[in-house]
Formats: sequence, C-alpha cells, structure tokens
Amino acid sequence: EILRCLVGSEMCIRDSIMYDKAKKLNDSNGMREACLCLMTSYIATLRYEDGAKALEEAFHLMSPQDRPMDKINLLSKAVLAYSFLHNNEKMYASLEQMKVAIQDLITATPALKNAYSALYMGMETQYALYYVRTGNPKKAWEHLQKADEYDTPNTFLPYRVSRLQAYAEYYRARKEYEKALESLDNAITLTLQMSFPDAILYMAMKADILVDMGHPEVAINIYRKVCLLYTSPSPRDISGSR
Repeated sequence: EILRCLVGSEMCIRDSIMYDKAKKLNDSNGMREACLCLMTSYIATLRYEDGAKALEEAFHLMSPQDRPMDKINLLSKAVLAYSFLHNNEKMYASLEQMKVAIQDLITATPALKNAYSALYMGMETQYALYYVRTGNPKKAWEHLQKADEYDTPNTFLPYRVSRLQAYAEYYRARKEYEKALESLDNAITLTLQMSFPDAILYMAMKADILVDMGHPEVAINIYRKVCLLYTSPSPRDISGSR
C-alpha cells in the first residue's frame, strides 16, 4: 500500500505539472485531460475527495464547441470513476447523459452505429452495477443480459472485465457465492493481460465473498497475499488463488 501511494504521488506531481503547462497555454483540452489523469492518480492513492474534485473540474472545462466524442469520452470516465467510488446517484446521472450523447451521435452518423457497440456494452454493465447496488436485481439482470449481447472475443478487454465484475456483484448480492467467485476468477484471468493491480483488487473481492460464505480463515490468507503482492508483485501468485 505504501509503495502504491509513493508511485501514485509521483503520478500526481507529473499530472499537476501537465495541468500547469496547459493552463499557461490556455489549452482547455489539455487542462481537461490533465484533470482526468489527476483524477485517476488521486483515486489510486486513496485521495477520493481530490479525485472527485478533479473530475468536476474536467466537466467545467467542457464547452459547447467540443466534439461529441470528447463529451462521451469524459462521461465514460466519469461513469467509471463514480462507479469505483460507489457514488450511485452521480454514476446514474452520467450514464443517462452518456446515453443521450451517444444517441445524438448515432442520429448524426447512423452508419457508425455498430462502431459504438463497446460503449453500449460498457453502459449496460454500469447500469447493471447501479441496479445491483440500489437493490433492484431484476433490472440488474436485464442490463447484464443486454451487455452479453455486445460481448465477443474481440470486445475491448476492460469492458469484458467490467462485465464479469458486474456479474460477480450480482451473484454476491443474491448469495450465489460460487458463481460470484467463478466470475472473479475469469475476471482475474483476463485482467492479468492488461493490469496487474486490478487483478489484485479482484483477489481482494474474492476474499470479501469468502468472508460472506463463512470462511474467514481462507479469506485472511488471501488478504495477506494481497498485501504482499502490492509490495512484491508476481502474477504467478494470483492465478488460482482461493
């Protein structure tokens, strides 16, 4: 955890420098991207309030002249950030804005509808998470089924992983713990191809579920391994951890 915070602090300094340079050039696009980078760095170092402030500033830097895809890009990052922070109200509001923005874009260029299938999958996944977390499993399941329609072996990997996380949260809420653990195992397998820290996060989620199942002794071993992996990471130690 200490190592992660040190690395994250270096990232915050770098992103702050990038923001200052963009500000001197009066480059609103550069300032907005720097804010999004700062948001990610703050969240990674557990500075959640600062991360939320950086995200809000990024929104303030939007202008009516920005391209529709710039707005969609910002909203998609806002959805993921608010989802991570479990700010259900703001996550839902961002999802609704993102849905309208994509529909407007498709209305303007109908031929590109299929090109946005990954965005639709991401939205359906986050809608599912929203409904799981607000106690509406029926609606959550409907959105999970819609997300499945967009899932292919060629789908952008982060969207596939988010879908598996949503299934894990859904099954956990329904106390179908074995299915939840299976979803997380699949998520870990995919995540190891792109983000080792995220794989560790899913390991911790598995431990949480094992506590729910009444196996705290098994969960403690995984929590210990998670702590060790943050300081001396080795992908070999993640696969198959149970």
